[in-house]
Amino acid sequence: MADSPSIRAQAHREWLNIRLTALDRKAKGGRWGRLFSHPGRYLVSMVWQFVVFPLCRIGLPVRRKAFFGPKLNVLLPAGTDLYLLGGKSHDSEIRLARYLIATLQPGQHFLDIGAHYGYFSALASQLVGPEGQVLAIEATPQTVTVLDENLRTIPGARARHLALAESVGEMTFYTFPVRYSEYNTLDVTPYEDEDWFADYPPVEVRIPTTTLDVLIPECHPDLIKIDVEGAEDRVIHGGLQALTTYRSPLVMEYLDRTTSGGGHQAADQLLRSLGFFPHAIDSSGVLSCCPDIENYLHRIGLSSDNLVYLYQGA
Repeated sequence: MADSPSIRAQAHREWLNIRLTALDRKAKGGRWGRLFSHPGRYLVSMVWQFVVFPLCRIGLPVRRKAFFGPKLNVLLPAGTDLYLLGGKSHDSEIRLARYLIATLQPGQHFLDIGAHYGYFSALASQLVGPEGQVLAIEATPQTVTVLDENLRTIPGARARHLALAESVGEMTFYTFPVRYSEYNTLDVTPYEDEDWFADYPPVEVRIPTTTLDVLIPECHPDLIKIDVEGAEDRVIHGGLQALTTYRSPLVMEYLDRTTSGGGHQAADQLLRSLGFFPHAIDSSGVLSCCPDIENYLHRIGLSSDNLVYLYQGA
């Protein structure tokens, strides 16, 4: 039948949403839900997080099947939720997964900037299929090794060791021990007042950099995701021309003014000046206009959320 591929794709999306709902239900069970669902894994993760890691400060390599199918490698304690539940469980991450499931189509291209272990990159690969492409960018040397392991066997998916910034070249990048590796960034300012910062200070490394103006024409993304821990404005500055030309929808993690060092607010204003305006993702993965982000975050009781910027004209 001519429409059989679209029927299969729709059935796959429905299956993914059912699996994601089950993950969300387990996550809402809190610690007890995690314990009773997988007592052995829970014991391993808690012992490593609270006993072993404070002493040795190294990650424990583990492997876990994600809710959408393939097995993914992570390092504990950073990948604890994925290890216990098969996916990221924060409300904003559940809604982002819903949006990807509802939006990405077979054959499309996805650009993941700040991919970490590749959870959203691997999910996108399931959605765009072997005829699509996923390019995952990660700056942390240890993390990109795990990312590459997770993507190398997926047709059309690849990882690159880069940081996105205003120019092509090389920059200082700050990395934390694995427990806080999701905070690795070009700018540590947002984390300097955190309780853990003094005990786990960042290490400086030199990382190759490129720009969105270079990457976007190379991969022609149908959707871009940016999660770079406070350096979002630097990424946007490096893509002014390409963003205006290609107008690809863009997902960006946004931290409120009291949490952010200002990079998220600067990136938001820059995107608006280019004609991109923020939209919130609801529990079904549907978008709604979000002109006042700070008020929206206050209303839903979160300090951060994933927002989708759509081009609506300058």
